[in-house]
Amino acid sequence: MHSANAESFDFIINRRAGEVLKRGEEKVREEILSRFGARAGTFSYVEGGDVASAVRDWAEKNAGQNRGLVIGGGDGTLVTAAEQVLGREDIVFGVLPLGTQNMIARQLGFSPDYTVAAGQYK
Repeated sequence: MHSANAESFDFIINRRAGEVLKRGEEKVREEILSRFGARAGTFSYVEGGDVASAVRDWAEKNAGQNRGLVIGGGDGTLVTAAEQVLGREDIVFGVLPLGTQNMIARQLGFSPDYTVAAGQYK
């Protein structure tokens, strides 16, 4: 993902992700939003089973509007979200490693520490 392609980023976060359970929803939200600054848009927590529908709903409303969608969670959350936008060129898609292993985020070159990974979007 090239963050320069998006004027702002919206966030869908799995509230059952390891880092969210460990640190708390509000703390995770504050840390993420502080690193995105003025480019931070909407922020929502969803249950793991609701990730797919939340991403589909977001895509229906925001695709092609120069907004990025950042998914926070573990590998399962990221795969579920990516399946909803696979092959679309009208969506800027980002990830934040909030799970236990975070193999996908690491393979994409992101720090396994979500606070550092959030800063990588600058």
